Amino acid sequence: MLDALDARADATPDERALVFGDITLTRAELRDRVNGYAHALTARGVAAGEVVAVALPRSAESVVAVLGVLRAGSVCVNVTRQDPRAGHLLTDSGAVLVIGESDAYEGLPVLTPGEVSASSRPVAPPAPASAAYVVYTSGSTGRPKGVVVSHRSLANLLRAHREDLLTRLPAGRSRIALTAAFTFDASWDPVLWMLAGHELHVIDDDTRRDAHALAEHVVRERIDVVNSTPSFVSLLLATGLFRREHHPSFLVLGGEPASEELWRALTELPGVDAVNVYGPTEATVDATLAAVRGDEPVIGRPLHGVVARVLDATLSPVPPGVPGELYLSGGSLAMHYLGRPGPTSVSFVADPHGEPGTRMYRTGDVVRWNRDGRLAFVARADEQVKLRGFRIEPGEVEAALRALPGVGSAVVVPREYGPGDTRLVGYYTGTAEQDGLRGALTRRLPDYMVPAALIRLETLPLTARGKLDRAALPAPTGDRRRSTSRTPRTDVLCRLFAEVLGLPEVGPGDGFFDLGGHSLLAVRLTLRLRAVLGVDVALHTLFEHATPAALDRVLDSEARTGRPPLRPYAPRPDVLPVSSGQRQLWLTDLVTGAGAAYNLS
Repeated sequence: MLDALDARADATPDERALVFGDITLTRAELRDRVNGYAHALTARGVAAGEVVAVALPRSAESVVAVLGVLRAGSVCVNVTRQDPRAGHLLTDSGAVLVIGESDAYEGLPVLTPGEVSASSRPVAPPAPASAAYVVYTSGSTGRPKGVVVSHRSLANLLRAHREDLLTRLPAGRSRIALTAAFTFDASWDPVLWMLAGHELHVIDDDTRRDAHALAEHVVRERIDVVNSTPSFVSLLLATGLFRREHHPSFLVLGGEPASEELWRALTELPGVDAVNVYGPTEATVDATLAAVRGDEPVIGRPLHGVVARVLDATLSPVPPGVPGELYLSGGSLAMHYLGRPGPTSVSFVADPHGEPGTRMYRTGDVVRWNRDGRLAFVARADEQVKLRGFRIEPGEVEAALRALPGVGSAVVVPREYGPGDTRLVGYYTGTAEQDGLRGALTRRLPDYMVPAALIRLETLPLTARGKLDRAALPAPTGDRRRSTSRTPRTDVLCRLFAEVLGLPEVGPGDGFFDLGGHSLLAVRLTLRLRAVLGVDVALHTLFEHATPAALDRVLDSEARTGRPPLRPYAPRPDVLPVSSGQRQLWLTDLVTGAGAAYNLS
């Protein structure tokens, strides 16, 4: 895979490869900086196959460091200090060194970027069968699982993208936005596209989480390609980005199922080519691809080097149109779960339809082949859910909830709040207060795993056979706490909070995040505030003042005046003048006569 980096650096050394704010690296500078990390790791005694953690703030250096670890033949694991599980991930992965900006990483030795010198001295390539990186996914037992991916699988993904996806990009080099978190395996897609010859723009945390800020960045930097989750792409559509003079000409959706509403909107969007990619972490990021067209969201056909089979309980193929479980095999499969032979043997099974000794991965996704030979997602075969691009095992959240003082039994389930809006809801028994539990969970779990609502019950409802009765679990409602301070604008804010949260009513003292709000809904609320009140509210303002009453008090000082609404420029005439394009068609008709060349069926 890294030979692509060297080939481009030799062919076009001065071509821009990597951009972050004011920092730009050419192909040659990127290669030499990557080599520098490899030499520095070797000098620090890190052997091939040993795990190195990258814990840098989001920047161009983060990309360089990851590639440097791979070039050294070491195994990369990305961690962030904001993740409450960071200490566990470092211990579980067996990391021997951390690339970071300080020395406070569980007592491990640290290599800082300042210690790394660029080098044009080549480095021996790692073995294709050796491990390249570890990425952690949620685990049903309460412990996250580390998926180990080889260099061969990563190279297969690059080859598949070159043949099945990059050929769809506009001619020439494209500017590609990297918006995914580095701990999310989808971040590999744009990095691979950079290695294939395109220009990668790393988007900072504040911008990538705010749809309005990202839209402005895309226009300003003339970004051509955006790769994001369907839920965030819906927010980009709401900003009006695709009505601007410049907008992305290519969209890549992935990480979660796309809604029918979004699918139809993208199908009808002029000047934009959109594709939907699907793939579990265990199959190296992407396994299938579908062009976004028609009314039915699909996950498409297998990428190059991937074999997809829809099988029944006896591992026999099912006919087209019949739901079955999706199994994947081929060169994209991960190696195993780190240090967990039991789960590895359950998920990676012998392939009875392939060559002797080959394996296939049981995805747990129920799919079907449709009439045009593309795969359509139906449901999950287990309780696993995907929210905002992250794979979550409710069992891990339940285990964290049960471990807290004052909690007896606990169950966490996904609930549909509306089309494309699924959130986790936690139910528990015991004496613990909801507010205290939420704070405790945020210290144990990443924010995307903390339930949107926590509901205390006397007992969990059971069926006649003694099993959990999920249908009897009550729907969450707002507390609707009242406030003595109320203004007409507070009433408007209460209405907008309720609209975005999908609740019948919200009181002035109700917290947005206490009622089930999350970062994507917060972005949606800022868009509604701009449309209704004509003000731009920064995301951090909403996080710091999360109730209607608190937001009302700071709105005048914290918000910026929005754009003025569009108004008619002049009265509409009875006879409209023709445009230049219409005039051209008229002249063509005069010269050549009537024809069907410009007709669309």
